[in-house]
Amino acid sequence: DVLDLDKEEMRKKYLGSQEVPSEYFEVEEGKIVAIKARPAQPSTNVDFAGALVQKTEALIAELKPATFHPDMTATAQGEYVQRVSATSGMRTDVLAGGLFALGLLLVVIGIYFKRVQAVPIVILPVIVSTLVTQAFGMVIYEKYNLVTTFIFAIVLGLGIEFGIHTLARYGHERNRGRSLAEGLRIALASTGAAVAPGGVTTLSVFFLLVLGEFKGFSQFGVMAGLGVLLALVFTFFLMPAMVAALDKVFPWRRAGAPITPEEPEVAAVSSKRGFGLALTIVVLSAVLTGLSIWKFQEVSFEYDFTKLEAQKKPS
Repeated sequence: DVLDLDKEEMRKKYLGSQEVPSEYFEVEEGKIVAIKARPAQPSTNVDFAGALVQKTEALIAELKPATFHPDMTATAQGEYVQRVSATSGMRTDVLAGGLFALGLLLVVIGIYFKRVQAVPIVILPVIVSTLVTQAFGMVIYEKYNLVTTFIFAIVLGLGIEFGIHTLARYGHERNRGRSLAEGLRIALASTGAAVAPGGVTTLSVFFLLVLGEFKGFSQFGVMAGLGVLLALVFTFFLMPAMVAALDKVFPWRRAGAPITPEEPEVAAVSSKRGFGLALTIVVLSAVLTGLSIWKFQEVSFEYDFTKLEAQKKPS
């Protein structure tokens, strides 16, 4: 009915010059009946594939194969089952990846700042920006593609650095004896002004992916650029408010003695050590860059997306 073909056309299409098979598929051990049906939609339609597999498994359960023989089993196998399984596994991977990234960020923030209030101050703005990005995406796109699904872990990783740098500068100023308002003002005016161009360059590169013909990359570019932009905005607007609010409950106490300028002798020694470290890093970076350029021509890409799927189970 979907193809609007009559029986004769169907016979020519699938049999050609072959003889029409008998009613049963005959084998040496006896006769078995095999019913073949072609689904109306391809397996790439995940919603259709899921509904088909679910209905098939319900029919199998309704037939109760064990009632015919204790050893009889019936299972749903094939491309549609594998597609549903792969999609379910991908959703699990995305969720697990996002939660793992979030947990790792919490550990790093807690260890670095050694303050309880630092964790929500840094992490909540980037979580809010991720959720708002999701809301914008639901308005812009009907569905996310497979490339865009990993945007949540990426936004968490890229957006967290704005809050870390700004809060670190705020803590530095508080250790110097600055007040809450003065510490925030200096942190936002100096460090905030420095990290903002870094965020703008990052989101600009993501937005450039919109020019690509591959819709997977273009949608990913829009969502990633929007996520970084919102992370930057919420860091500058939400984080200072949280600092001021939490300071009333958990005051930001000075860590150790106030920071004072270094003595000239100490500064000179630090300068020499710093120069040696900087020179080592520059030389090592130059060597690695040269090796990368030399090996660049050997880079290859896999364009067959079927090879990127999980290993298929035998059916």
